[in-house]
Amino acid sequence: MRITKEEAEQILSQVRQVADARIRPMMGEYIIYVNDIVIGQINHSNLFIKVTPFGENFAKDLVKDSPYDGAKPAFIVPQGKIQDSSWLKDFIAGTVEQL
Repeated sequence: MRITKEEAEQILSQVRQVADARIRPMMGEYIIYVNDIVIGQINHSNLFIKVTPFGENFAKDLVKDSPYDGAKPAFIVPQGKIQDSSWLKDFIAGTVEQL
């Protein structure tokens, strides 16, 4: 299911509270960048963040799934965690550092 620009912007607005982020549309989804580094994507109304060793430690309770067929699994960040700015800031900073 494709995500609307409005849905993607809503998720991006939460991420922008903790990082200098932008999105770029690509084949029905949105790639999310922080400091010009691809950290994940917004697809199916979910925020997917790339898996890193940091993330494996920091977010070990998060479910991983492929955002689309053939993609590597990524962390699915639940809405509650997206709205937890302290947690999200730490997660994104640690992920960016390793990418």
